[in-house]
Amino acid sequence: NTLKKVCRYASTVMSVGEIACAALTVAVIAIGAWSFTDPSVRGVLESYFGPMSDISLAFLMVTGVALFATAFVTVKMVRDLMGSYLVEDSPFTVGNASRIKVVSLTFLIAAVILPITCYIAVGSLALCLFLFFGCLLVCVVMYCLTIVFRYGSVLQDESDHTL
Repeated sequence: NTLKKVCRYASTVMSVGEIACAALTVAVIAIGAWSFTDPSVRGVLESYFGPMSDISLAFLMVTGVALFATAFVTVKMVRDLMGSYLVEDSPFTVGNASRIKVVSLTFLIAAVILPITCYIAVGSLALCLFLFFGCLLVCVVMYCLTIVFRYGSVLQDESDHTL
Protein backbone atom coordinates (compact mmCIF):
# COMPACT_ATOMS: atom_id res chain seq x y z
CA ASN A 1 0.00 0.00 0.00
CA THR A 2 2.86 2.39 0.81
CA LEU A 3 4.53 1.58 -2.52
CA LYS A 4 1.36 2.49 -4.40
CA LYS A 5 1.05 5.79 -2.52
CA VAL A 6 4.67 6.69 -3.22
CA CYS A 7 4.27 5.70 -6.87
CA ARG A 8 1.17 7.86 -7.27
CA TYR A 9 3.03 10.96 -6.08
CA ALA A 10 6.26 10.05 -7.86
CA SER A 11 4.38 9.58 -11.12
CA THR A 12 3.03 13.12 -10.83
CA VAL A 13 6.49 14.49 -10.08
CA MET A 14 7.93 12.58 -13.04
CA SER A 15 5.26 14.08 -15.31
CA VAL A 16 6.47 17.53 -14.30
CA GLY A 17 10.03 16.33 -14.91
CA GLU A 18 9.12 15.22 -18.43
CA ILE A 19 7.71 18.64 -19.20
CA ALA A 20 10.80 20.32 -17.74
CA CYS A 21 13.20 18.15 -19.77
CA ALA A 22 11.23 18.74 -22.96
CA ALA A 23 11.17 22.50 -22.28
CA LEU A 24 14.91 22.55 -21.60
CA THR A 25 15.58 20.66 -24.84
CA VAL A 26 13.54 23.20 -26.78
CA ALA A 27 15.29 26.04 -24.93
CA VAL A 28 18.74 24.70 -25.84
CA ILE A 29 17.72 24.49 -29.49
CA ALA A 30 16.19 27.98 -29.45
CA ILE A 31 19.13 29.62 -27.64
CA GLY A 32 21.60 27.79 -29.87
CA ALA A 33 19.85 28.93 -33.03
CA TRP A 34 19.47 32.44 -31.64
CA SER A 35 23.17 32.63 -30.79
CA PHE A 36 24.05 32.14 -34.47
CA THR A 37 22.07 35.25 -35.41
CA ASP A 38 22.50 37.54 -32.39
CA PRO A 39 26.04 38.43 -31.26
CA SER A 40 24.83 39.47 -27.79
CA VAL A 41 23.41 35.99 -27.10
CA ARG A 42 26.61 34.45 -28.39
CA GLY A 43 28.56 36.78 -26.11
CA VAL A 44 26.65 35.50 -23.09
CA LEU A 45 27.46 31.90 -24.03
CA GLU A 46 31.10 32.78 -24.64
CA SER A 47 31.30 34.44 -21.22
CA TYR A 48 30.60 30.98 -19.73
CA PHE A 49 32.42 28.72 -22.19
CA GLY A 50 35.07 31.00 -23.69
CA PRO A 51 35.44 32.02 -27.32
CA MET A 52 33.80 29.50 -29.65
CA SER A 53 33.76 28.86 -33.35
CA ASP A 54 30.50 28.12 -35.13
CA ILE A 55 31.35 24.41 -35.05
CA SER A 56 32.02 24.48 -31.30
CA LEU A 57 28.75 26.32 -30.74
CA ALA A 58 26.84 23.79 -32.83
CA PHE A 59 28.39 20.88 -30.93
CA LEU A 60 27.65 22.58 -27.62
CA MET A 61 24.02 22.75 -28.71
CA VAL A 62 24.06 19.06 -29.73
CA THR A 63 25.59 18.18 -26.35
CA GLY A 64 22.84 20.05 -24.51
CA VAL A 65 20.11 18.46 -26.59
CA ALA A 66 21.60 14.97 -26.08
CA LEU A 67 21.89 15.57 -22.34
CA PHE A 68 18.30 16.73 -21.91
CA ALA A 69 16.96 14.07 -24.28
CA THR A 70 18.69 11.43 -22.14
CA ALA A 71 17.13 12.98 -19.05
CA PHE A 72 13.71 13.05 -20.75
CA VAL A 73 13.83 9.34 -21.68
CA THR A 74 14.98 8.44 -18.17
CA VAL A 75 12.25 10.46 -16.47
CA LYS A 76 9.60 9.08 -18.85
CA MET A 77 10.64 5.48 -18.19
CA VAL A 78 10.63 6.09 -14.42
CA ARG A 79 7.12 7.58 -14.71
CA ASP A 80 6.01 4.56 -16.72
CA LEU A 81 7.52 2.28 -14.06
CA MET A 82 5.61 4.12 -11.36
CA GLY A 83 2.40 3.86 -13.37
CA SER A 84 2.98 0.15 -13.83
CA TYR A 85 3.47 -0.32 -10.09
CA LEU A 86 0.06 1.29 -9.54
CA VAL A 87 -1.84 -1.21 -11.70
CA GLU A 88 0.24 -4.39 -11.37
CA ASP A 89 0.29 -6.74 -8.42
CA SER A 90 4.07 -7.04 -8.61
CA PRO A 91 6.79 -4.68 -9.82
CA PHE A 92 8.60 -7.66 -11.36
CA THR A 93 7.17 -7.76 -14.85
CA VAL A 94 8.74 -8.15 -18.27
CA GLY A 95 7.42 -4.70 -19.19
CA ASN A 96 9.23 -3.07 -16.28
CA ALA A 97 12.43 -4.92 -17.17
CA SER A 98 12.08 -3.54 -20.70
CA ARG A 99 11.61 -0.01 -19.40
CA ILE A 100 14.78 -0.26 -17.34
CA LYS A 101 16.60 -1.66 -20.37
CA VAL A 102 15.52 1.39 -22.40
CA VAL A 103 17.17 3.60 -19.78
CA SER A 104 20.31 1.46 -19.96
CA LEU A 105 20.46 1.70 -23.76
CA THR A 106 19.82 5.45 -23.62
CA PHE A 107 22.82 5.92 -21.35
CA LEU A 108 24.93 3.65 -23.57
CA ILE A 109 24.14 5.90 -26.53
CA ALA A 110 24.83 8.96 -24.36
CA ALA A 111 28.19 7.43 -23.34
CA VAL A 112 29.18 7.56 -27.01
CA ILE A 113 27.61 10.85 -28.11
CA LEU A 114 28.13 13.15 -25.10
CA PRO A 115 31.92 12.83 -24.70
CA ILE A 116 32.56 13.34 -28.41
CA THR A 117 30.30 16.35 -28.80
CA CYS A 118 31.46 17.80 -25.49
CA TYR A 119 35.13 17.49 -26.47
CA ILE A 120 34.53 19.20 -29.81
CA ALA A 121 32.50 21.95 -28.11
CA VAL A 122 34.51 22.61 -24.95
CA GLY A 123 37.81 20.77 -25.41
CA SER A 124 38.01 19.50 -21.85
CA LEU A 125 39.25 15.93 -21.78
CA ALA A 126 38.52 15.62 -18.04
CA LEU A 127 34.87 16.61 -18.55
CA CYS A 128 34.55 14.18 -21.46
CA LEU A 129 35.97 11.30 -19.45
CA PHE A 130 33.64 12.16 -16.57
CA LEU A 131 30.67 12.09 -18.96
CA PHE A 132 31.82 8.84 -20.55
CA PHE A 133 32.41 6.92 -17.34
CA GLY A 134 29.35 8.40 -15.64
CA CYS A 135 27.05 7.39 -18.49
CA LEU A 136 28.72 3.99 -18.74
CA LEU A 137 28.28 3.40 -15.00
CA VAL A 138 24.57 4.27 -15.15
CA CYS A 139 24.22 2.02 -18.21
CA VAL A 140 25.78 -0.97 -16.45
CA VAL A 141 23.77 -0.46 -13.24
CA MET A 142 20.51 -0.15 -15.18
CA TYR A 143 21.32 -3.25 -17.23
CA CYS A 144 21.98 -5.19 -14.03
CA LEU A 145 18.59 -4.04 -12.75
CA THR A 146 17.08 -5.24 -16.03
CA ILE A 147 18.48 -8.71 -15.36
CA VAL A 148 17.18 -8.64 -11.77
CA PHE A 149 13.70 -7.58 -12.92
CA ARG A 150 13.62 -10.26 -15.65
CA TYR A 151 14.58 -12.92 -13.13
CA GLY A 152 12.07 -11.49 -10.65
CA SER A 153 9.33 -11.73 -13.29
CA VAL A 154 10.21 -15.39 -13.92
CA LEU A 155 10.09 -16.13 -10.18
CA GLN A 156 6.82 -14.18 -9.85
CA ASP A 157 5.32 -16.13 -12.74
CA GLU A 158 6.40 -19.46 -11.20
CA SER A 159 5.00 -18.39 -7.84
CA ASP A 160 1.69 -17.36 -9.40
CA HIS A 161 1.37 -20.69 -11.21
CA THR A 162 2.31 -22.67 -8.09
CA LEU A 163 -0.47 -21.24 -5.94
